[in-house]
Amino acid sequence: MAEQEQMSYGTFEATLERSKKLEQDLQQNPAKYKVLTGDRPTGRLHIGHLFGSIQNRVRLHKMGVPTFIVIADYQVLTDRDTFENIADNIQQLT
Repeated sequence: MAEQEQMSYGTFEATLERSKKLEQDLQQNPAKYKVLTGDRPTGRLHIGHLFGSIQNRVRLHKMGVPTFIVIADYQVLTDRDTFENIADNIQQLT
């Protein structure tokens, strides 16, 4: 059997192989995929946001993958002491 056929799909190597195939297909057929993600307007953006998700979102968007970003969070109304910065935080995210 070929190495790929022998590989258990619960292994790290199998995950890497699937990721490579997905990345290749993304580059060839970006419109086949969609990104739906979001942010909570609980504070200002920081460097962790950039490396954690924004950098990859921008990369996928530039490839032509339709991207939808939700900025909505009812929980922000219940887990913060004050609402005065919410509007500023939302503006900063957009």
